[in-house]
Amino acid sequence: IQTMKSLRSQLRVHMQPVQFLGDQNMLKHTVPKSLQSHLFAWRALDDAEIDIRFGSDAPIDPPSLIENYRGLREAEKSGIAKPSKPWTEYHQHPDQAWGADFETHLTWSGSESDLSEENQNVMIEIRKKT
Repeated sequence: IQTMKSLRSQLRVHMQPVQFLGDQNMLKHTVPKSLQSHLFAWRALDDAEIDIRFGSDAPIDPPSLIENYRGLREAEKSGIAKPSKPWTEYHQHPDQAWGADFETHLTWSGSESDLSEENQNVMIEIRKKT
């Protein structure tokens, strides 16, 4: 991450929190406990002011915003620091197809206690950057 800091104006790191859900059991048995908090380093990248964006891991995992959110929550329970901003901000991507002045914006409202897809309200829109 220290090496990446000098390149931060040129970098955008794409990460998939949903991967934690499939990897967590294997990681418990293969990575020493003292190193597990360093996995999925979205907070460390965030603190280093490196642009990180979340996305799906399709076609490996089905695309799901809610599963990404669940991955962040489960990772935090395992001692991995959560990102510093609201999780929805990391799903907002500059959208080259619409031009450099636009980005994809995500708004979420739903139940944190029931993460079933039918209990969520997600709105995605293309917005002009402010």
